[in-house]
This record gives sequence, structure tokens and C-alpha cells, in this order.
Amino acid sequence: MRNLENITERKQADNALRTAENNFHNVINKNADGMVVIDTNGIIRFTNPAAQVLWGRKEEELKGQLFGFSIEEGETIELEIVRRSRPPAIVEMSVAKIEWEDEVSHLASLRDITERKRAEDDLKKAYYELEKQTSLLAQSEKMSAIGNLVAGVAHELNNPMMSILHFINYCLKHTIKDDRRYTILEDIKKETERCVDIVQNLLTFSHMEKEGEEEFQELNCGVLLDRVLKLLAYRIEKQDVIVKKPSAQEIPTIWMKENKIQQVFLNLLNNALDAMMDSEKKEIRIEVHDIGEFYEITFADIGCGVPRKEIQRIFDPFHTTKPVGKGTGLGLSICQSIVDDHGGKLSCESEPGKGTQFKILMPKDRIIQKESMK
Repeated sequence: MRNLENITERKQADNALRTAENNFHNVINKNADGMVVIDTNGIIRFTNPAAQVLWGRKEEELKGQLFGFSIEEGETIELEIVRRSRPPAIVEMSVAKIEWEDEVSHLASLRDITERKRAEDDLKKAYYELEKQTSLLAQSEKMSAIGNLVAGVAHELNNPMMSILHFINYCLKHTIKDDRRYTILEDIKKETERCVDIVQNLLTFSHMEKEGEEEFQELNCGVLLDRVLKLLAYRIEKQDVIVKKPSAQEIPTIWMKENKIQQVFLNLLNNALDAMMDSEKKEIRIEVHDIGEFYEITFADIGCGVPRKEIQRIFDPFHTTKPVGKGTGLGLSICQSIVDDHGGKLSCESEPGKGTQFKILMPKDRIIQKESMK
């Protein structure tokens, strides 16, 4: 009788165990998350249907294969699963120790978060673009305010400078050339005319149109280059920089927004001068080339160059390679936006210790330009 009771109890225990195992398998098989059983050698022993869908492979293809990921109990980590003819899947994996077919194993739970990560990335991109546009707007307003200030100061200086010039001309008219003061007056006139020229260039440069009011017009780049170089003449002379540029005949006429492209030229030349502060040889080379539907305008210096790890981020807002307090990190980002607005492209090539060159591609045809901006 005792043996019969023992057999009955054992059968009940076996039935309970089979029921528990069946329930466990049902839970795993019906789970929306991918479930993978891995033995102590890292070999896959079981995959549920969700895991097979996740990999895009049948169970017989996965079973017996190396799992290929590090197994850490009690931690949730992100993995990228490479799939056949489908984009990779991003999953969250958590691992628990279990007993499978009388062996110590691990059960990896894989939750597909690909769509969530894609949505997060899209949100980050949207936030980045919003931050960039906000920064550009703030910088534009700042530049407009500075432009108004410069225009006011230039206007105030213009009248007295013209009066001084008229007075010098009067003195020269009534001074004989043999008089030793005549040469001094000529020098004063020359320097005064230089000051007047600078004031006129400042007035031109500070003419900031309201947003949307500045129209595209056909202008010669040489006029803008000369204007910007005159504004930077003192700095160029003080740093003893040689500037090589094409002749007037080699510089093309392009459809552009005058103030915007002038701002690009000024920024690129200022950056070149900054880069050569500590260089023994100082030279800026400006070149213009005809390359089919575009003109390529190059600004090249032989300064310190940009580190290779920084070159990919050089046009990012607020990213700067200059010392703290020497740059806002917005100049090149604004330049890129301006060139993009013209249907062109701004790119940078640099080698540390040898120099940097910025290339501007500007469409020749206004029709091409308008189509590029769509």
C-alpha cells in the first residue's frame, strides 16, 4: 500500500512538473518580446516566435548558433541585431538565470525598441534644427543691431571727415609746392581720404535689409571682395599678411544677396587671419574657377589648420576651435545657411599645421539657383 501511495505521489508531481513546463513554454511562445535560451557555452538552445521574427530567421536556423552577445545578469542593455535584407533592429535585452532541460542556462528577453529609437532620433533632429534656427535668428538680430550702431557712428564721422578733407584741399590750393608744409598736407590728405573710404565702406557694409526685403541681384564678386579687403586692410597690414586674389577680369558676376555674401566673405577672411596669428609665413589665396554650372570661390590660408576630429563639426552651431572668449561658434553655421539659401554649397578642407581652405560653390544661372533652393 505504501508503494502505491509513493507511485501516485510521484505521478502527481510529474504531472504538476509537466503542467508547469507547458505553462512556461506557453508563456514564452506567446510573449511579444523575443525570448532566447542560451547555454553556458553561449549557444542558442531555444527561440520563441517573436525572436524568430526579430531576426527574420527560422528556429532551426538559430538553434545551435552562437548567440554572439555578452550576457550580464540583472542589467538591461541595448543591442543592434543585424538582419537579412532588413535594416538592423535595436533591442533592449535583460537576462535571467534558469534551468533548461536539466542544465543551467540563461533566458534573454529582447524587446524591440527600433521604432522608439527612431522617434527619439527624429525628435532630437527636430530639436537640433529648432535650436539652430533660433540661434541664427538671435545672431541675425544681433548683427542687425550692430549694423545700425555702425551705420550711426559712420554717419557721425562722415560729415566731419569730409569737412577736414575740404579744409586740406583749401590749404593745398593756397600753399606753393616748394613750401615744406605742402608735402605734409598731401600726406594728411592721403590719410584723410583713407579714413573717408573706410567710413564709406562701413556705411555700405552696415546697410542691413529687413528680413525678406533683400532681393537677388547680379553683382560682381570682385566689388564685394575689394570692399571687405578694405575693411580688413588695417588688420592685414598689421599682421603682415600677403593676399593673392584674381584680377578683375577673372572675377565673375553672380546672382546674389549682396549683404549676405559680403558677410560670408568677411567671416571667412577673418577666420583666415585668426588662423595665421602665430604663423611665420602669412598668406591668403583667393581663387575663382569655372566648373560647369557653378563658380567655385576658394579662400585658402596657411595657418594652424583644423584638427581632423573637429572638421566634421566645423559648421555646427556653437562649435568653435578658437579659445574661450574668441568665438561664438555661429559664424560658419551662418555662412553655410547663407550659401545654402543661394543654392550653393560651402565646404572645408584642412590639414593641421598646413592650413585650411573653404570652397564656395555658387550657381551661375538664376534658374538653377531657384531650383536648388526648393
